[in-house]
Amino acid sequence: PASFAPVTASDIWQSRIRAERIRARTQRLEPYLQALTAAQSDLAREYVFCFLKSGDTPKVLALPAGACVLDALRQGGVDGSVQLNGVEASITRQLTNGDVLTISSLAVV
Repeated sequence: PASFAPVTASDIWQSRIRAERIRARTQRLEPYLQALTAAQSDLAREYVFCFLKSGDTPKVLALPAGACVLDALRQGGVDGSVQLNGVEASITRQLTNGDVLTISSLAVV
């Protein structure tokens, strides 16, 4: 049969101290967490983040909200046939967070 150690006053005291440290740390960090949450919300409203795969070097692009495929091509400094999330896309298609643009180089004839 399993035996359990009885809870002592020392265990209770240590548990209370731990809880108080966690509470104090949470209060100390609260303003920073609120500022981080606000900044994250601002970023999501003001920017769209997408991935650009062209050749061997993938990139993460931060574009203004409302940006389209053409804006990503200009910022990435590439041209060619464009696929957005694996499907052929118009250069005027608006981007959303997490979109993946794949660029295939145009063949020169």
